Amino acid sequence: MITGKYLVAKINGVLIQNIFKWNAEEGGDVLDATVGTDLGFEFEEMGVENCHITTTLYLDIVNGVYSNVQRGIIMTNLQLFRNIADTVPAIQAPLALAIRSGQGAEVRGKFEVPVEIHTLGQYVTNDPAG
Repeated sequence: MITGKYLVAKINGVLIQNIFKWNAEEGGDVLDATVGTDLGFEFEEMGVENCHITTTLYLDIVNGVYSNVQRGIIMTNLQLFRNIADTVPAIQAPLALAIRSGQGAEVRGKFEVPVEIHTLGQYVTNDPAG
């Protein structure tokens, strides 16, 4: 089982402060390639590929330190790690765009900063078992 106990993220080699979680979902356009020789069965192909990332950062309420990742920021060399000791990131994107960001808090809780990120162009995924 892979745990995120020591997960981290970096932008251009700089550690993002107080990251709590991240999730990367690969997807893309689905193109209909069905023709008569498919005998009435659907046949689809993958079109443009994408990787959408959601992450949650926490504000350090004692020191007020957090990474200010706001909507519209273009990140260079975004790297997501499952463990701070990993030498190879699980996801690496030369360019990525923060398309949504927010703020949230709760009594006796934490100040949360959710961010949705889309990779721009190519990205690389690595097998954690590799």
